[in-house]
Amino acid sequence: MNLAKNKVNISEFVKNIIADGVPIKTYAKFACIQAKKATKKTFVETVLVNGKKETINTAKKGDWIITNKDGEQYVISAKAFMQKYEPNHELGNGWYNPIVSVQRFVETPVSITFICSWGEEQTIDAGGFINISSPGNFYGVARQEFFDTYKECDPDGNFI
Repeated sequence: MNLAKNKVNISEFVKNIIADGVPIKTYAKFACIQAKKATKKTFVETVLVNGKKETINTAKKGDWIITNKDGEQYVISAKAFMQKYEPNHELGNGWYNPIVSVQRFVETPVSITFICSWGEEQTIDAGGFINISSPGNFYGVARQEFFDTYKECDPDGNFI
């Protein structure tokens, strides 16, 4: 069955694939990003390297719009930004390093579409990853974008 055409309940989906043996692994972000603070309500469409639309989100004034090295853009709140990133003075204004933060992910064995915590649909193809670090705040990361920005680590944040 091609689940990408059908929205799934992401909480149930994650519970079921873990019960079926999909392992939970720990990863941390390693890649530098560019970021700018939204000065007004801004719509941000997340488009993958392959040109496929992944999701859309709305940045409110004060939120941060992140651009990964491959051009993928997404939105995070000001509070989350301060917990996840610090300025990279060597690269200059607008560049940030991730603060090592261990996160839990599962790899999805099938393509799925679900409603994210920000209320929009997100489609993740088979082989992509779902962040399960915070119950009720699940989101996906496409496979190429995932490995361009995350590395596997131990529970203390040491890269493997």
